[in-house]
Parts: sequence; C-alpha cells; structure tokens
Amino acid sequence: MTDSLRAEPETTSASPRPAPAAARPLNHGILTWLVAGYLALTFAGFLVLKFGRVTESGHEMSSLRAAFLAVNASTLTGFQSTVGLEDLEEEGTLGPATVLVLIVGGALFSLIGGGIAAVRVLRMPYSDGQVVWAALAALLIAVLAGATPLLGPDRRMFDAVFQATSAFANSGLYVGRLNGVSSVVPHAVLLPLAFIGGLGLPVLMELFDRATAGRGGRPLSVHTRTVFVTSAVLYLSGTPDLQTVALGLSRFNGIHFRDPGLIQAGTLMTLIIPVVAFLLTQRFFTRGLVVTGVDK
Repeated sequence: MTDSLRAEPETTSASPRPAPAAARPLNHGILTWLVAGYLALTFAGFLVLKFGRVTESGHEMSSLRAAFLAVNASTLTGFQSTVGLEDLEEEGTLGPATVLVLIVGGALFSLIGGGIAAVRVLRMPYSDGQVVWAALAALLIAVLAGATPLLGPDRRMFDAVFQATSAFANSGLYVGRLNGVSSVVPHAVLLPLAFIGGLGLPVLMELFDRATAGRGGRPLSVHTRTVFVTSAVLYLSGTPDLQTVALGLSRFNGIHFRDPGLIQAGTLMTLIIPVVAFLLTQRFFTRGLVVTGVDK
C-alpha cells in the first residue's frame, strides 16, 4: 500500500539540456595544436624575415631585428608604427606578406584561445568547434568588410587588406598610406574594426545569436553587457571631444601647467554647471535636510 502511494518519477518528452560549458572536459588536443602552431608560425616568420629575400641586397636584417619584427607582429602589441617594415623591400611582397600572416596567426590564436577559455569560465553554450569556426568567420568578414572601403587610387589591395586585418587584430602595424585623423576613413572603418575586434569572440558570438534569433533569443549575459559599458567608457575617455569635465580639466592642467591663471579660470568654469544645477534643485536639498533632521 505504501509502495503504491509513492510518487512516480516525472518523465517528460523534452530533450535534456546540454551540460554547461565548464562541465565539459577540456579539449587538450585543440589547445596543444593551437599553441604549437602559434609558436611554429612565429619561428617560421623569423626564418623568412632573416634568410628570405625580403630586403634589398646589402641591407639584410639582423637576427635581433628579424626576431623583434616576427614577435611584434604575432603578439599583436598594439603600438601604431611601421617598426621593421621600413627595412623591407618596397616593391617586394614576401616581407609584408610574412608580417600579415603573422598578424593573422596572432589574431586567430587570441580569438580561439581566449574564446575557449572565456566560454568555459562563463559557462556559455558553445563548443570548441563552434569557437574555432566563429573565429575564422569573424576574421574573414571583418577583413573583407574593412578592406573594401579602404581601396582607392592611392592604396593597393594588399595595403587595404593589411590595414583592415591590423585594425581588427589591434596590431598597430601598417603598410601603405594612412588617412589623417580628420578624414572619415579612420572613424568609419578602422575605429569600428578595432572596437569590434576588442570586444572578444564570446561577445561577438552572443550578438550574432541574438541578432539571428530575434525576440525569442536569450538575453545578453552580464559579461557582454559589462564589455559594452567598459568599451564605451574607454572610448569616451580616449576621445578629446567626448571626455568628461574632470578628464578634460586634467588634460587642460597638464598643457597649461605654467600658467596658474588659466588653470584657476578653467577650474572655475567647471563649477558653473554644478552650481547652476544646485540652485535649480535647491528646494529638494532643503526638503531632504528638513525631513532627515533629528531634534535634540
């Protein structure tokens, strides 16, 4: 009788949910091949730059300079320069192509390795294979979308591809002519590429799923929202026209540190808005003091 009264286990026809990404065993094979391929690519780039015909005769690269250029390209240092590239033969393609391959390898290593780690830490429902394919697709789409508007009579196809790849990978190395800061190209092409590349692969994968799923998709994770807010803060702090008053005043004081009068004038001007805001909302402050006051 007691046995018959026991509750039967519920059975549903719904398919079981996939295990969280952090619960899956770590795929050491992908990471081993990724690290080995990255190191082998960097060493191969060094050999090409050192012993290949990448410079004019009589101006061969030293071992130290070839190693610096190879490591600088594959590690995506982010410093905007042509360090090492000016030593390459102007009309040749082997040297710049080698640097481009190193940048691509460094970008894939960063996207795939960082993506796999972030997916497991954040327990996102993506497999290692999906991360690999997403990295390849993101890099290809970014390069094609960025290189197309960069093409022009004064910029070769290779230069456009190189600059688009370098911007997405946040490498900093470039070949060919760069547009000035006042031009539309840096703000419409290069800066968005650098911004998108800096978001990271898990954020891009979530945004893609959200865009393709429509309203029925799951909401963005805390990680993605945090990355967006942080990126916006960094962008505003790095753009002089969009800096906050405190950052602008600090920059102004650094420029005019020899003129105390200008510094005092700038400080007083920053107080205008808070003082006006206080005068307009004075009654609310007074009411708050009266309500929270304590009789003695």
